[in-house]
Amino acid sequence: MRPTGVIEYWLNNDIGAASNFFTDGTNLYSYGLKIGTTVNEEKIVFDYTKDGGEFKSRSTTRHVNLARGAADRLVSTTIKLY
Repeated sequence: MRPTGVIEYWLNNDIGAASNFFTDGTNLYSYGLKIGTTVNEEKIVFDYTKDGGEFKSRSTTRHVNLARGAADRLVSTTIKLY
């Protein structure tokens, strides 16, 4: 599966994976790091990018940037939702 397919699976609350980018339908992960979640049907992406203030890797930045275009909201990584 391509990374864009993972986004589609996440948006549809389904399980999908493309190597180190995957979703359980509720959460979205890049190399095991939760970069997105679903709260009350709202898709939220955590900004693990250089501009977001908590850079992890170029690959994770690519994953975040893919997800942010489809998400309802992009939030700072200093805010944790439980």
